[in-house]
Amino acid sequence: MWKRGIAVVAALQMLAACTPTNSYKPAPDLTPQTAATLVGSKEAYRNPFVKDMRMSVGAIDGVPVGGAWDEPVLVAPGQHTIQMAAHIATRGGGIASLAELAPAKTYTVRGERHGQFHATAWIEDKDTGQAVTERLDICLIDAAPLIQLLTPCAK
Repeated sequence: MWKRGIAVVAALQMLAACTPTNSYKPAPDLTPQTAATLVGSKEAYRNPFVKDMRMSVGAIDGVPVGGAWDEPVLVAPGQHTIQMAAHIATRGGGIASLAELAPAKTYTVRGERHGQFHATAWIEDKDTGQAVTERLDICLIDAAPLIQLLTPCAK
């Protein structure tokens, strides 16, 4: 019995280690009507051998954002540096861009995959589909160290 208890405690400690301790928290007075809302997206593929790509908000003004890729994030209106993150199976990457965000608007982090190791990321107005940032290239690096050495865009 005590072995099971130790295993549960160890599992909880490992899970807690994965959660950023200084993650982004919106101001308590922000609501969807007064704030800009950022949300990630998923580029799905019909081919079962090709993994879907998920785009998420990685950080706002340098502060990491916790939570799921599709979890809405409230942000004060104005200019912010938004870290866009791309995830495909064990590969991932990110890049930051300045964005001017308006109140009561929803913005989507979008991405387009180009082969195994490259993607393009941008943020767009959800209602109009208009890009509010430039399209930026992301190098997708594998989590495995050996594969990282073989990634053509990793420097």
